[in-house]
Amino acid sequence: MTTPHPTPEERVEAALNDWRKDAGDLRVHFARAIREAEAAGEARGRAMERLPNDDLMQRCQELLNWYSSGELTGSAIRELADAIALTLPKTQALRLAENRTQEDALRFVVSFARARTDTEPSDD
Repeated sequence: MTTPHPTPEERVEAALNDWRKDAGDLRVHFARAIREAEAAGEARGRAMERLPNDDLMQRCQELLNWYSSGELTGSAIRELADAIALTLPKTQALRLAENRTQEDALRFVVSFARARTDTEPSDD
């Protein structure tokens, strides 16, 4: 017994059903990927907010040593990089940790200078 060949309409319907299934699978895949990326971004933001600035002096010292010796020693910069590196390559995370430390140091210097000028008596 031979199987009848599908009609052109049946072939079109079968192709459309395959396409609908593939499209549904892609929708699920992309929705999951988007949720994971959003969660990773939120986790990175929370990790950055939680990091205290009390290790700023240690991070600055590690950067100065790194710049003078060419070798990164210590753990403060690496710990910051690990908090940043949820979805980034390690080298990018180290660069972002370096930049974050420089920004934190500049903010500290500016806030310290403002505090000093705010507490100094005026000459008036």
